[in-house]
Amino acid sequence: FIDPESHEDRVFIAALLEDNPYLDRVQYEKSLMQLDEVTRQQLRWGNWDVRPEGGKFKREWFEIVDTVPPYGRLLRYWDTASTAPKAGYDPDYTCGILVKWVQGVLYIMDVQRFRANPFTVEQRVGSTAARDGLEVDIYMEEEPGSSGKAMISHYSRNVVSGYPFRGHRTTGSKEIRANPLSAAAQNGNVKLLRGGWNRDFLNELEAFPMGSHDDQVDAASGAFEKLTSVPKGAFF
Repeated sequence: FIDPESHEDRVFIAALLEDNPYLDRVQYEKSLMQLDEVTRQQLRWGNWDVRPEGGKFKREWFEIVDTVPPYGRLLRYWDTASTAPKAGYDPDYTCGILVKWVQGVLYIMDVQRFRANPFTVEQRVGSTAARDGLEVDIYMEEEPGSSGKAMISHYSRNVVSGYPFRGHRTTGSKEIRANPLSAAAQNGNVKLLRGGWNRDFLNELEAFPMGSHDDQVDAASGAFEKLTSVPKGAFF
């Protein structure tokens, strides 16, 4: 028996296939072979630490540094969502990634990532712009159609008025848009400033495009595209 006064309400007891003599082991093993490797590891061996790997990024490509050169172009790129989390629902995140471009190397300096209603999202974007300062260019992914244009106009006039803010209309699939960032990372040209966000960022990139969320990938890819699409010699 469990004493509810001194123990948790639920107790987890790990069990493998071998611990259940009533299960058709051969048939169950056969059914597991139809699943992907990650799910099979979870269900067969109870390995809940295993992560899906999408193959587009590997964490060893990203050097984590303690300082960033003082010169270079600063840019923060936002990929927005406007749904707060609730029980049984795992909505997208709003993500704003601050980067610096220094002589062909992308330094990812900060990640703001959260889930909230539209009003709170606007507040966070505005307060982040004030903290970053006027030297940081701000871009936001512009959704297709008139609603995307209206949103960019609203942010420009009412949320980040006075800051260097622009919309960015993307083309192609998420996977294709991530290719340039992936290539740069593989060549050692993407570095992360050490911070508490590093682990979640690398976990998402390593899982992409198989993971449940891709907001950090989208924001980082968008930032890289904007920085590398500027004519040569426009900045250090």
